[in-house]
Amino acid sequence: AVVWPAGSFGAVQTEWFAKWSSKRAPSYADQMRSRIDSDILPKFGHRHITDIEAPEIAQLAVAIESRGAEELARKALWATSQIFRFAIAHGYAQRNPVADFKPGDVLKEHTATNHPRISSRDLPKLLLDMENDTGTEITKAAMWLMARTFLRTTELLQAPWIEIDLEQGWWEIPKERMKMPSPHIVPLSRQVIGKLRALRELTGGDDYVFPSARNRGKKTMSLGGVSVALKRMGYRGIMTGHGYRGVASTILHEGARVSP
Repeated sequence: AVVWPAGSFGAVQTEWFAKWSSKRAPSYADQMRSRIDSDILPKFGHRHITDIEAPEIAQLAVAIESRGAEELARKALWATSQIFRFAIAHGYAQRNPVADFKPGDVLKEHTATNHPRISSRDLPKLLLDMENDTGTEITKAAMWLMARTFLRTTELLQAPWIEIDLEQGWWEIPKERMKMPSPHIVPLSRQVIGKLRALRELTGGDDYVFPSARNRGKKTMSLGGVSVALKRMGYRGIMTGHGYRGVASTILHEGARVSP
């Protein structure tokens, strides 16, 4: 491990990360650790935290964006700001230079992405194709549950079993994983509970609901696994893992419009 000079940005982020990561899912914390190590620390790690100014941070974000990593650039600004806030609270700094500008001042306009998805009338065929897919049982279970819980790919595939109460029939996703101010509660139907029980028996009690085949107990299956399966089934450019939420939203809104 790198030993950072006292008062340096690197030293402060080490303290911040230890506190922040203790309340996050390991997979999410690992992602943040990788982003900080790759993009932020090489630039600011050995610098005294009070010497770092807003234009330098803005330039770092622009450099990340120039690689085509627009979302990572915004997340780098968020992480840097959190570290400075921690520094102020603990007496290492008196101001947060990230607060001097908004991401939109230096980065391209953020636009929402509409993921490819089938129409609601094609859903029965997709469900049948999923049942007949030749992929692994874990991947098929992931698609099955995604179609019935409407969770985002990361929320579903990176889930630890500790979030799920099969006896009470609910799934509580912490606010840190949701990146929201409060936890997200998913009520579980008896069919979903049955599928989860079968999945737990299949995976042999791994800490994760969808464990990696190569790194059992340490990592989850690839976030692209569902989309790969959909492409194998003939849905390339038509449906993605993220598309299940879109289909659900369409059906629910259509139901709301026709209800009395």
